[in-house]
Amino acid sequence: RSGEVYKAEDIQTKKKYAVKIFIKGNESDIENEIKILNIVSQLKNPYIINIIDSGKELIKTEFLPEVNRRYIIMDYASKGELFDYISFIKTGLSIRAAKLIFHKILKGLEDIHKSGICHRNLELKNILMDEFYNPKICDFGLSTEIKGKDGSGVLNDYVGTLNYAPPEMYKKIPY
Repeated sequence: RSGEVYKAEDIQTKKKYAVKIFIKGNESDIENEIKILNIVSQLKNPYIINIIDSGKELIKTEFLPEVNRRYIIMDYASKGELFDYISFIKTGLSIRAAKLIFHKILKGLEDIHKSGICHRNLELKNILMDEFYNPKICDFGLSTEIKGKDGSGVLNDYVGTLNYAPPEMYKKIPY
């Protein structure tokens, strides 16, 4: 885990935002995440988290020492993670709601893939819900360009959450 996400508020407008502050991590991995986020932000897809700004500045919080850190400011998804709605013990989601949410996630993924990006860590905790319960795909930290490092379109690094991984990851075969 390379960063922490904080809820922030614009003092003048009172609008809420999420701010990911990178605590540690390889600089090239952080640069890659920011690059990918800039690509998917251009899509203006309502089912992909919207990026407001990114940069490197002196950041001070009550939890972190005051140092120059990379950050990403994005829209705040006020209703939390999709995981929380799926895991309601007694109710879960209705079939109708689940189909609608799934359809919206697919619309977001379709645009992500058309832009040449592979998410590689799509799980319930990386889909946030906005104030209207629309899903927002987020956390592009393990994303990469579909063309791969050598341009062949074949990927062979095995990343992501195992419980959500495709069979190729378990078998350690190129995908």
